[in-house]
Amino acid sequence: MGPARKELAAARSAVERMRKATSFAAFEGGWQDCLTRIEKCWNKTKEAFADGDYRPWRGNHDSIRKSDPLLRYVSHARDAEEHTLTDTLAHEPGSIGINPASGTSLYIEELRVIGGVMSIKSPQPVKVTIQPGRLRLLSATSRGVTYAPPSEHLGRPLESSEPLYVANRAIEYYERLLGEADRRFSGRGGSKVTSA
Repeated sequence: MGPARKELAAARSAVERMRKATSFAAFEGGWQDCLTRIEKCWNKTKEAFADGDYRPWRGNHDSIRKSDPLLRYVSHARDAEEHTLTDTLAHEPGSIGINPASGTSLYIEELRVIGGVMSIKSPQPVKVTIQPGRLRLLSATSRGVTYAPPSEHLGRPLESSEPLYVANRAIEYYERLLGEADRRFSGRGGSKVTSA
């Protein structure tokens, strides 16, 4: 399973690049690489378990991939990113709201932003709300079918649908899959199934 594990390691590196990205383009590049590496991990796993003895195990995981909302989304998001002109990520810019602390009207005598620091001069209390920018998943369309961003994984609701969270849950699934393969099939003698 060395080749599949290498792809998972590359997917983890892509997630780390996403985490450290300072631009949307850098984050998106990491996302696309992560999707590709996860799919390559599965393809290499399928190849390693192509022999008849392994088909029931492989078929079970293939079925999970097709029915689980998160795994299905990741697979089809990769297809959409690679084979269509549609994006699977959106960048929502941040915003700043300036409102009265109570009531419906606000008088501001002076508002300055210097060096990224805002100062407001008002005779009344002011409520400032900062909404940071965020990245969100978009629906992925592959072969004419649209897949919504996942809201559950392996029968449980997801805590988040943010791209980093989804990518990490997908990688964890394949890490468990490869660990299960090691436990079940180590010692069966096939060179395809040995760990690196």
